[in-house]
Amino acid sequence: MQDLLTPIPGDRWDPEAQLTQDLPARFGSFLADIFLFDSSAFAVSNTEAVLLDPQQRMLLELTQEVMTADTAQQQLPTEQQGMRAATSIGVFVGISTPDYADLAKAHSGISVYSATGSALSVAAGRLSYTFGFKGPSVSVDTACSSSLVGMHMALASMQKGDCPSATASGIKLVLTPYTSAMFNRAGMLSIDGRCKTLDASANGYTRGEAGDAIRSALHSACIEPQAVGALQMHGTGTPLGDPIEFGAATAVLLTKPQGPPTRFPLVFGSGKSSLGHTEPAAGLVGIVHAVHALRHHAALPILHLTQVNAYINPGHNPATFEVALNHPAMAYFDNHCVQGSVVFPGAGYLETAQQWCVVTIA
Repeated sequence: MQDLLTPIPGDRWDPEAQLTQDLPARFGSFLADIFLFDSSAFAVSNTEAVLLDPQQRMLLELTQEVMTADTAQQQLPTEQQGMRAATSIGVFVGISTPDYADLAKAHSGISVYSATGSALSVAAGRLSYTFGFKGPSVSVDTACSSSLVGMHMALASMQKGDCPSATASGIKLVLTPYTSAMFNRAGMLSIDGRCKTLDASANGYTRGEAGDAIRSALHSACIEPQAVGALQMHGTGTPLGDPIEFGAATAVLLTKPQGPPTRFPLVFGSGKSSLGHTEPAAGLVGIVHAVHALRHHAALPILHLTQVNAYINPGHNPATFEVALNHPAMAYFDNHCVQGSVVFPGAGYLETAQQWCVVTIA
């Protein structure tokens, strides 16, 4: 796993502008070519495409990819199943802070497409409209847990019979410095531009970009907490938040009321040490990391971890933090990997990725 943080690209904003001079570090993880978009492929006019949030554009592209891959791998519905199985697909999108709306107002004025171009509620609806999905269609904004909550809602909708399958997506693009300046004023961002999860020198996180789309027939994991072998942490690299998360995780996953102690240690990991914090997309990014670890039989490392935070005390609980790619640690992954997310008010959320769970990831 590599450190993917880079200086802010020149196509985002002027790093010498007055607003950005107060930012502690000019680094993040950024996606390339985010403004490239083939509008004709999605029957979007050039006039509308100009005002269409690049987050919505990328969601269209990701959904097209995941549906194409899924169609190639699965049989088409039978005649008895009818068209409902092919069209009653739910859409759940984790998304927040539409930066593009500010740019559009400043450069394009008000248009007939202004309202729909950047509205968070339209992000899910546009996918349903474009691809002809007739299942539930919901945009989810619960801050950092948005995409993971969306994935949970997709599962719940399928379990209730609202739809036979669903897509769960998460998207985040950092297009202006305003939110970064706001988060910096709140003391949330690292002064040296690195997210040092679990480390004694942790001082906040660095913002990142990501787009994820998953379609799968998901199933609830009815397992005992002690069956979990690994945890993808929320892990934003804050000196107090990481220890609190660690303590909560070990209390739930490593506390066994009776019987022998857990055979293997709980392996902690965090993709934010490599990608930064992708905020509403972070939950699905963690799921992708968990699936990657299971698929490659390896525990992914936590970058920048040199000295464990003094407030993190495993005690008698078996826990390990990998600082390099560890294939032997696959022994700990025989059962399940858990992904965690935390939101502004402090509410936590967990979702499980199991070794036998097959998902299509774009």
